[in-house]
Amino acid sequence: VDGTHVYVTAEGSTDGTGAVLMITKSDGTNFEVVAGNRNLPSGVAVDDQRVFWVDEGGIFSCPLATAGCAPTKVAEPIETSSGDDAMMLVDPSWVYWNYRGGVGRAPKTVGASESLVNATGKTSGLAIGAGFLYFTVDEDLGSIRRVALDGSSQDTLVDNIDEPRGTALDGAAVYWVTSPSEATGAEGSVMKAQLP
Repeated sequence: VDGTHVYVTAEGSTDGTGAVLMITKSDGTNFEVVAGNRNLPSGVAVDDQRVFWVDEGGIFSCPLATAGCAPTKVAEPIETSSGDDAMMLVDPSWVYWNYRGGVGRAPKTVGASESLVNATGKTSGLAIGAGFLYFTVDEDLGSIRRVALDGSSQDTLVDNIDEPRGTALDGAAVYWVTSPSEATGAEGSVMKAQLP
């Protein structure tokens, strides 16, 4: 979201039928194509100048509020996620995205991608706060974890969670949602843990 638009992806397929769209916030009816002919675009993030997304061809960006842009390739991704599990976010220097087994990052100004997190399960729920990237890992039982933005340390904050999704921070705690579990019969809920 920027001052005037909401940015979304229309996933399409691997035949170039996907697109990155901008929708006018004031009435939600004016759709414009930012970048068309994309292969499975997903995971939109916006900073004060550009919209970023990941697709099968890499990590790309376009200037905000620009229809029909020629995308800039920011980086080759380590790996990508598509669909509902795709997450992406930006900070002043980096663009981050999740993939099965980790979280990658690349400089926003074009450069080589690198793995910030390696995990055995599916990562999602990215959030940044106080020098850390927070994320969920969904294995047999999931966890809420964080890694220092310089990659120097990784901690598990909460373990043994049924299907954690999403994270949010408020400075004192990390919040996440659990999905209903067919295996245990548990209902979905919003959970919270104090930050260390």
